[in-house]
Amino acid sequence: MPKKKVSDRSRQYTRNALKVIEEITKKYSACPDANNLGEEKSVWLNDAIRRLGESIRQTNFLGFSFFHKFRHIRNDIAHSTEHYTPTENNEIWTNVFSWIETAHSELKQNLARAYSSNKKIRRFEKFGSPNAGSEEQRKQLVDAIQDTLDITLTAEEHTNFPDDTNNKYASHVQDILHSQNIEQQQLFTYVQNHENLQLQIQEEILEWITKTDLDLTKENPFHDEAVFSKKLSSMSGLEIAENISKLKHHYKRLPSVSANKQGNIQDSPVDFDFYIKQFEKNMTNDIKDIPQLEVLSRNLKQDVERALIDRYNAWEIEQIENTRKLFMEELYRKIAAFRKLDELLSPIIDNLGYLWDMSNRPFTDCGFEILKQYAFLLEQDESLQEIAKMLGRHTREQISYEKEIRDKIDIITEYHPQPAYKGQISGLRLSNDISAVLPSELVLFKHPSTRLLFAKKFAEKQLLSYAYENTIASKRQVLTQEETEVAVTEPNGPIIVCVDNSGSMDGAPERIAKTVTFALSKMAIEEKRGCYLVFFSMGIETLDLSSFKSSNALSQLVAFLRKSSKGGTDAIPALEHAVGMLQENEWKNADILMISDFITGDLSDELIENISKEQEKETRFFSLSIGSSGNQTAIACFDENWIYDTKSPDAQRHLVRQLSRFSLKNS
Repeated sequence: MPKKKVSDRSRQYTRNALKVIEEITKKYSACPDANNLGEEKSVWLNDAIRRLGESIRQTNFLGFSFFHKFRHIRNDIAHSTEHYTPTENNEIWTNVFSWIETAHSELKQNLARAYSSNKKIRRFEKFGSPNAGSEEQRKQLVDAIQDTLDITLTAEEHTNFPDDTNNKYASHVQDILHSQNIEQQQLFTYVQNHENLQLQIQEEILEWITKTDLDLTKENPFHDEAVFSKKLSSMSGLEIAENISKLKHHYKRLPSVSANKQGNIQDSPVDFDFYIKQFEKNMTNDIKDIPQLEVLSRNLKQDVERALIDRYNAWEIEQIENTRKLFMEELYRKIAAFRKLDELLSPIIDNLGYLWDMSNRPFTDCGFEILKQYAFLLEQDESLQEIAKMLGRHTREQISYEKEIRDKIDIITEYHPQPAYKGQISGLRLSNDISAVLPSELVLFKHPSTRLLFAKKFAEKQLLSYAYENTIASKRQVLTQEETEVAVTEPNGPIIVCVDNSGSMDGAPERIAKTVTFALSKMAIEEKRGCYLVFFSMGIETLDLSSFKSSNALSQLVAFLRKSSKGGTDAIPALEHAVGMLQENEWKNADILMISDFITGDLSDELIENISKEQEKETRFFSLSIGSSGNQTAIACFDENWIYDTKSPDAQRHLVRQLSRFSLKNS
């Protein structure tokens, strides 16, 4: 997640400062007199002023007219080692209360002009739905979401969510962020420890609010009823009286009213039958009581409007709650999938060491959009977990190989306290041992006025007494172990790895090949050596792993992971390409390793001759044969052949020792 810009920090601390001002002014409408205030209240007020000054300082906005004044007072209070006298407190408080009204006004102005640095969030703050409150309340909602996700903040530092009367979504957002589901709570904790996802969650929630509000507008079933209510409000009492039966008939046929029969919407409280009788009473014998008709019409209009508002609000709440549940399920499903993908790839990425630019770690600059791009990996989790386990075993074996455990004997002196006679005083202690009690304590017993105090201290073992002790030193041997780094010779040139990608490598051989490739990549980059891959079956594909430090590193890694075994095996094009790479300056001093089950045909005479020429230049050719069914004739042209026995428990250890030869110069 990118660092907060000044506007974000300014708004956060501006809100904190306003909260402290509210605390102070709620307790003290005017500057109090320190002479009439107790010590506890004085300490509280000074601490509140310190917090106010700290928040103002953290806004980093020098445009405040009071900025330096509060900063200096905050520094004085924070660094003071003694309590202030009433006179000193009165001087501080008089100054603060003379500035506090101006501070409140300027802080509110700063809050109004500060927007999020994120474009999507800023758009919501400026142009979001009125149902999410005013602009200030939308900002408050954004800050409350951000603070809830920020695990570094204390509860007192959290921005409060807007009141439900001003923001219809505030309580629903809190339900999303405070799920009662244990599994979802664990996912939320994961989000709190993953900064980039915090911003993603904010955007997702605000997008849900915007979309829900738009859908409510489009799907509003009360449109016709609202038109009816508006038309009714423009009619006079006499017009309503003359058309009351038609109005009743029209009202009952409205879609939102007739839906009551199915119980989908709350029943209307408008009793048209009552109004028909009342209007008829005031229209008898051609006598029209106009004032009474106006009263009746006003009451009817209010009932219709109130019924519309109540039933619309109930429908709206129900719709928002339904969409919240669906959104919440989808949101936590995305978080779970993201965490799973992170857990699948992180062990592999970690094992690549310096192969990755860790300042651009793949999962720190991407959000849920990565799920669509790499969804197939979630379906191959068992295979990836196996690769990660193999890499973990390889790392442990490598560490074991590079370090020796040597015994070391330490001589430790220990001191054992022993009982001693009274001449060996080691200090003082509290007890009720009369024989060891100090004379100053025994005096208490002698005087009648202090005898009860002596008895109390004796009962509670609080009499000041001598402590006698003699410490005897002894020595013992402790056998420990220390790690000593084994010297490693200077590295050789880069590595070109030819990886068999044919159908016969499917399953365990494929995972072993990928593990070896990762191990070599890690070693090569740590030793600042190039590493070049050539994948082959019936054709070849190439990949320069040195480029993994680029911005599309994760895509390159995934491209490698998704290579599945297919087709037949033809090692000749791969070796020809590798030999050709040796003619380039960057790769002329490279070692070549072929990883394959070597279920392939013989190599051509021309290729064997070219390999021999390179071997004369001290280029080393290695082969790692997975299994023992390979073509021995094809293997014979390599300087060394290693065999990875999938059934052997020591296969990983042997592999580490074999690969270590890439770190040694050819003698």
